[in-house]
Amino acid sequence: MNNLKYQRTLGGLESISAYTIWGLTPLFWNLLAQVSPWLIIANRMLWSCVMMFLLILIYKQLPAIKAIFCDTKGLLTILICSCLIFCNWSLYIWAVSEKLVIEASLGYYINPLMVLLFSKIFLGEEFDLLKKISILIAVSGIAIMVFHYGNFPYVSISLSTTFAIYGLIKKRIKYSPIQTMFMENLFFFIPALLFIFYSPATYTFHLSTQILLALSGVVTGVPLILFAAGVKKVNLSTQGYFQFIAPTIMFFLSKYVLKENINHAQFIGLFFVWAACLVFIISLFVQKKEIVSRHKK
Repeated sequence: MNNLKYQRTLGGLESISAYTIWGLTPLFWNLLAQVSPWLIIANRMLWSCVMMFLLILIYKQLPAIKAIFCDTKGLLTILICSCLIFCNWSLYIWAVSEKLVIEASLGYYINPLMVLLFSKIFLGEEFDLLKKISILIAVSGIAIMVFHYGNFPYVSISLSTTFAIYGLIKKRIKYSPIQTMFMENLFFFIPALLFIFYSPATYTFHLSTQILLALSGVVTGVPLILFAAGVKKVNLSTQGYFQFIAPTIMFFLSKYVLKENINHAQFIGLFFVWAACLVFIISLFVQKKEIVSRHKK
């Protein structure tokens, strides 16, 4: 296997692993249902930073971290990513705590379509008729939810928007996944530590809850490292297929394990977004065939 093919295969496995873990995380966060969402988020930031710092020490990357502090543009880019992922995590944890996993899964279904839209707006990328149709179908589903049922999917749109922008910016960062993940969490380390320290609830948790909160760093850090590594090795069209793994797992977990009810507005939205995702996948398949055909010529 040549090096390029090996890198793409490795990137594919990393991406699939990241999305699979993300899809299963509602089960983990559900174990912390008795903990305030804000306290979960603070612990998530704190322990993710600790985990990343240990990896920085193990792989002897402290000199690279020092170099990032000298790179004003790079530091600002990582700060933006840090704010985006903080917003995304906060929304997601809140959604799980409020039994809105189905709405969260809808957001991650919309995410690849949002990436496509932002690529057009910010990067000037052109896309074919099928991709345009997929976006139109998704927008139609959301419009029906808003105008017919008066139920705008704020959680879904916010999750998809923040993560789509995060992914686009992340693709342009030159530093390694471990370095960027450490820096992203470092920006919120002190606020998270102070929030945990001054929260009275922190001192009332059982040992099992404290262990779960500490493990939130692993649950958070591992898939993000895999995602950051995979997104640089796999092209956008292939990444598009993988992005539907997490919301599909979330949907079935929310429906059959967490026993959430689907109201009419959510069902209509999901139906349209599923249709949009199907058209999107077909467009990627057609695009790949055209590329292969051109290479053969």
